Amino acid sequence: MIPATCDATADPVLCRCLQVSRSQVVDCIAVSGAETVRQIAVLTGAGSGCLACHCRIKELLATRTRSKSAVAVPA
Repeated sequence: MIPATCDATADPVLCRCLQVSRSQVVDCIAVSGAETVRQIAVLTGAGSGCLACHCRIKELLATRTRSKSAVAVPA
């Protein structure tokens, strides 16, 4: 599992079932390049419980995808 880099007291819990914080998921996406909820679940545990956090994980993944596509690739 990828540990959080932020202070846990200031970091909201994204997955309540497994107590995975938002920063853990963000870090997982940045470090591992995870692109699916399933990959996030394998790496952090988030999303493998009741599935209620899937929408929030998908939002973080979409934000990452948008930011990657906004970066211009030099020719």
